[in-house]
Amino acid sequence: MRLLLVIVVALVTLIERPADACSCKQPLSPCEDLAQSTVFIGRAVSSSRDARATVTTFEVTRVISGELGTTTDVRSILGCEKKLEIGVEYLVYAHVSGDQLWVASCSRTQELARAAHDLALAPATRKTARITGTVVMDNGGKKRPQAGVVLTVGTTKVTSQRAGTFRTELPLGAYPVNVVGSKLRIHRDRPVSLRVQSTAACPRLEVEVEPATVLADLVVVARGPDGKPVQSSVLVTYPRHAGKRTTIGTGPSGRVTLEIDQGTEVVIRACGTIGEQAACAVARRTVDQAMTVELTLTP
Repeated sequence: MRLLLVIVVALVTLIERPADACSCKQPLSPCEDLAQSTVFIGRAVSSSRDARATVTTFEVTRVISGELGTTTDVRSILGCEKKLEIGVEYLVYAHVSGDQLWVASCSRTQELARAAHDLALAPATRKTARITGTVVMDNGGKKRPQAGVVLTVGTTKVTSQRAGTFRTELPLGAYPVNVVGSKLRIHRDRPVSLRVQSTAACPRLEVEVEPATVLADLVVVARGPDGKPVQSSVLVTYPRHAGKRTTIGTGPSGRVTLEIDQGTEVVIRACGTIGEQAACAVARRTVDQAMTVELTLTP
């Protein structure tokens, strides 16, 4: 009796499906699902079962993505089957595992008569790609969604909604992304551009903005002890922005102009050669307005 019980338990264990077999990942958008699945239109003509799955055979009338013949089998794991009626035409989203096609119970597979929205996204019928994105601003190390921000993507204007999200449609091409207005701008260290290479793609953008500030000219003049200009390399660091730095050369004139946000604290270090000796000078300033900083380099 004990041996029989062990055998029965072992058999149940062998045929029991994995605990997560019926679970579904975060659902994809229709656009993403079209790009990542084998998608076709077909009529369910027969159904059978094997040890693991229900197998539905389709007559394929149109392939949207993937490579299929005129008929194909689609499997759905036992206990988590996608309900498919024989004789009904479907828009099928199938995922490939090995050499087999599978649909889960939460698949976007649906009757063709109800699939107009999804079909409108199909690359074969589209001349534009769906673009989605989010506008955010750094707030103490956390990115906060920003609503009401007007962007231009190429020449198309879009406005971020309550959750900072926006969407638009664009044909193939490359597009700069900018902020409309004078209060905000694209974060200088995170420029954004978009290249649409396929109408089947689903580009997602994160546009980080920051308060726009007024720029001021910072003129750096490097001279030797004799007052003559010294061709120098100028390094500008920003004490309030660790790791940020700007390096630029003055040329023979010993002079160079940089554009700095007003109110920015900077440390300016200029180094050149006087005779055969290296010479440097350092100054620290807060750029409240256009200013000239003259540095006398000493060996």
